[in-house]
Amino acid sequence: MPEPPVSESDLGRLDLGALDLCVELAAAGAELHHHLLCGDRETAELLGAWIDALLDEWNRRRD
Repeated sequence: MPEPPVSESDLGRLDLGALDLCVELAAAGAELHHHLLCGDRETAELLGAWIDALLDEWNRRRD
């Protein structure tokens, strides 16, 4: 699951790369939800794979 949304107080502690990943994860999660509600499972599966790739990148940057 993606990280929770970033609050304004957290912004000072994040670097731009991490912030970019947070924004991408939030957008992809919202889009995935939309496609599931519309019954578009094929696109939802692609977005799920994209989210997995973003999370892999998140973990790579943390190490």
